[in-house]
Amino acid sequence: MRKLNLSKLNFALFLIPLALTVALISSRAADNQQPIEDPLVLVQESDGLPSWGFDIQGEISDREGRPVPSVSLILNGVETLSDEQGVFRVVSESTNSPLLVKKAGFRKALIYPRRGALQITLEPHEIKGVYLQTGLLRKKGETYQNIMELLRTTELNALTIDVKDDEGRISTGLRPYIDELRAQGIYTIARIVTFKDNIAPRKNPNLAVINGKTGKPWEDRNRVTYLDPFNEAAWDHVIGVAKAAVEQGFDEIQFDYVRFPTDGDRSAIRYDIRGELNSKTRTAAIAGFLKKARAALSPMGAFVAADVFGITAYDKNDSGIGQRVEDITPYLDYVCPMVYPSGYAKGTGGVKDPVAQPGDIVEDSVRRYRLRSDPDVIIRPWLQAFRDYAYSRRDYTGADIRAQIDGSDRQNGQGFLLWNAASRYKQDGLKKKSKSVRTRGGKRGLL
Repeated sequence: MRKLNLSKLNFALFLIPLALTVALISSRAADNQQPIEDPLVLVQESDGLPSWGFDIQGEISDREGRPVPSVSLILNGVETLSDEQGVFRVVSESTNSPLLVKKAGFRKALIYPRRGALQITLEPHEIKGVYLQTGLLRKKGETYQNIMELLRTTELNALTIDVKDDEGRISTGLRPYIDELRAQGIYTIARIVTFKDNIAPRKNPNLAVINGKTGKPWEDRNRVTYLDPFNEAAWDHVIGVAKAAVEQGFDEIQFDYVRFPTDGDRSAIRYDIRGELNSKTRTAAIAGFLKKARAALSPMGAFVAADVFGITAYDKNDSGIGQRVEDITPYLDYVCPMVYPSGYAKGTGGVKDPVAQPGDIVEDSVRRYRLRSDPDVIIRPWLQAFRDYAYSRRDYTGADIRAQIDGSDRQNGQGFLLWNAASRYKQDGLKKKSKSVRTRGGKRGLL
């Protein structure tokens, strides 16, 4: 069996979204062109075989030789999964398109047609990022430059960027910015605020959560409307936004506000549901949406994530919002609990003062998520990088941020995301970048 150790391969860049890889590769292969370089994708070039056969088989392992289960193998937009022992078989028409191999926690890889069975070794990739407002990305001002400096000099390697924001505004035309970030080895995450939406429900009330007293779109206490989580047409609207984000080049789609409303006069709400509104039906709606989203996005080459309340780790039901851990994580690559210490009551999880003990509350929350989540999902928490709003009102220091990171690490959280609504971050609490890698053309890409 031919062994492909992707940790030793050349890097390659496709300055297009992976969703469009097939068309590009076919044309470049016909012209005998080499792939463009990219620090985010590992490539094994062809050994001279002009096209794949009808039956591609092999095994996938990590650097320690352990089999990697449930790896996605995508050929011409069709997805196949490896089994529990990392063994796979892809049956397809003869094609010269590359085989895309992806698994959360590892670098994506593209393999061109090769002879014999394949033994693929995946390279680990831990995502450590911060939230960046889309407007700041476009302006490239002082705040943006500060974040870019942190990406160059610290352990950070990713950005979460609004594509559909809290108001429902959709950002387009981001491709040049995403291309520039990818060229520097920066992993990009499209934040999509899912059901909270102050635009689409007003334009199309058929998609909205309805106020049963007025017949108009229901509003929360901030006069914000919501898409109906039971309405599959509303699902399709959001998934369409997500697909467009993948086509702009984002590596990952992250669904935020993927839940039912939490405030306002909820007794007035009328949902598009047949039967009783309860924990089971709410959870089925959220899980159903995520299942459909994953089926649409994963074959495009994107990873799928969801932001969830940190407190859901302590509630065996759905917390009244449809976020029951056991039911939603099977459809995710990453689950991102918002374990902000300011969001917990004193004494939660046996932690006397979560704000004063940030590492302890994060550690306990991640531990509980690990126990209840699907075994294949990666737990990558959102951490607090902003002033406490609930108790002491104190600023969070670098030591507080480091304590949260270390607390997650102790319970096998993988990576982290820092949240600051203004996108203001400091180096304090972050480790310095340990190394860089040299791409085929001699340019340096960040790890």
